[in-house]
Amino acid sequence: MFRKVCARGVAFVALATVTVVAAGPSSATVGATGARSAIAGVVQSHVVVPGDTVTSVSARFGVEPSVIIADNRLASSGALRVGQTLQLDSRHIIPRAGAPDTVVIN
Repeated sequence: MFRKVCARGVAFVALATVTVVAAGPSSATVGATGARSAIAGVVQSHVVVPGDTVTSVSARFGVEPSVIIADNRLASSGALRVGQTLQLDSRHIIPRAGAPDTVVIN
């Protein structure tokens, strides 16, 4: 059972069976399906152009700003230089469909 109390003190209760799906290294190839979970997305590079910010690159490629900053060892401000090459990892685990009446948290 999950209970959350919001700012007004009202409690919300949700009952669900939760299936957590995780994949280890080399558990599946990009776009693969089968007995294991699939991985979608790619690791790619992007050359910073004038006007690019961590937030705009994040929105364009679907990668969280904190991940871009950490993966590219940027300063905490996330300042980018024109011509700088960023590595962007947009891979996501696609979990197998759960049994009826389950919630899959990815």
